[in-house]
Amino acid sequence: MVAPKTTDLSDLRPYWRTGAVTLAAILAVSMQSLDSHTASVALPTIRGAMSASTDEIAWVLTAYLVCIAISTPPIAWLSRRFGRKKVFLTLIVGFSLSSICVGYSSTLSEMVFFRVLEGLFAGGLAPLCQQVLLDTYPKKLHGFAMGCFSIGILFGVIVGPTLGGFIVEYHDWRWVFLMNVPIAITTFILIWAFVPETEKQRDRPFDFVGFFALTVAIASAQLMLDRGERLDWLASTEIVLEVGLAAAALWIFLFHIMMTKNPFVQPSLFNNRNYAVGLFLTFGFGIMIYGHVGFVPTMLQKHMDIPALTTGLLMVPRGVASMVGSILAGIMLAWVQPRNVLIVGCLLLSYFTWRMTFFTPDTSEAQIMNIIAWQGFTMGIVSVCVATATFTTLTPDQRAEGTSFFNLIRKFGSSVGVSFLVSQLVRNAQTNRTSISENITPYNKSFELSPKPENWNFSDPNGVAAIEKEVLRQAEFLAYLQDFWWLTIVTLAMIPLALLLRTTGQITAK
Repeated sequence: MVAPKTTDLSDLRPYWRTGAVTLAAILAVSMQSLDSHTASVALPTIRGAMSASTDEIAWVLTAYLVCIAISTPPIAWLSRRFGRKKVFLTLIVGFSLSSICVGYSSTLSEMVFFRVLEGLFAGGLAPLCQQVLLDTYPKKLHGFAMGCFSIGILFGVIVGPTLGGFIVEYHDWRWVFLMNVPIAITTFILIWAFVPETEKQRDRPFDFVGFFALTVAIASAQLMLDRGERLDWLASTEIVLEVGLAAAALWIFLFHIMMTKNPFVQPSLFNNRNYAVGLFLTFGFGIMIYGHVGFVPTMLQKHMDIPALTTGLLMVPRGVASMVGSILAGIMLAWVQPRNVLIVGCLLLSYFTWRMTFFTPDTSEAQIMNIIAWQGFTMGIVSVCVATATFTTLTPDQRAEGTSFFNLIRKFGSSVGVSFLVSQLVRNAQTNRTSISENITPYNKSFELSPKPENWNFSDPNGVAAIEKEVLRQAEFLAYLQDFWWLTIVTLAMIPLALLLRTTGQITAK
């Protein structure tokens, strides 16, 4: 009689380790993403608690975003020099401690200072998560690995505003930052126990000139984008100086890395077609993230009279759908070319974005939930395909620098999206107000004969104010719909870029 075959528990360890590493990466990247989007919702409450002006409180967000952008590029060198695991653990500890300090800040200056530290530690989390996932999974499953990464990114982007609103409404705003601590502790334990250390490479010196030039360019561009709308763009001397400084520093950086022996980033990285095209694609995706996630809740609450709690519930299906889309795309990419799935995903995303241009104040909540859920599903697909196509042709030794600049460009795209869409919203709202006001006069018979509220009376100052309020509301609502047109165009513009991506067959043939 043959004895039954027993299962050696050691055979299961690689699977447990892979699962633990994947969970650690998802938690780390979602922690960074959550912190950005929950804090933006809490800013009005923090402003009141700190007795700060609008410009002063904006630095709580601006300082964090600028420091994330600055601290992302050097992560490649740091992970090579000191070991990826050691750097990862250091960033987790620093991020959690600075989050505690932000949460217990008593003055605005303290809060901004600790937000600077928080941003410096947060910048390296996303690229390190991508590196770990790409090294953990075989190349055939890189699509699934990037699906897991996208779950972390989209979880923070989509759940962050709702969670931030809930905390501000029912708890103390300080928990927006303190909630990072339990997530950080769990992440630290998983990384310490399951993520292997990499070999240290001490033969490559740090390029201080290249780093300084890139830092100045990034910081100047980020400040210009964050403050441009408030300062009326090029009408402000500060914005003009920031534009000039960013352009000059970028030129110095590009010239320097072409000429120096040990550049901050190898120029050959950008000669890789898939990687170069992927940077443009992730830039466009960064623009879309803010447009879809930042604008919709505000529009629903302000112009469609949907309560904040109901708005949050309407966002839940989109979050779930985006995670499903990410997982499904990751599984499909084991057999299907990323380029093909990306084109289909962009077409579907542009269609559901276009559908939003037909929203009216009377659109039902069921219709809204249906459209934005499909939007979330297609965003998950697009996110995974962009990341997978970008890294599919990079060698393992290029991943450190590749992931750093990939995340930098995605963050920069989000900043451009914020600035462009907000400026278009303001400009179009003013244009729409002028256009609507031309037809609302006591001499317009159509307006006089149409049914309207009783308090709309040109002979009464209160009646004129009521009319003006409604004009402003409709003008801004139309401006939101016009921004959705821009997002549709951006999504469609990604399709020609996707056609430039090489397929696996083309890469092998070459």
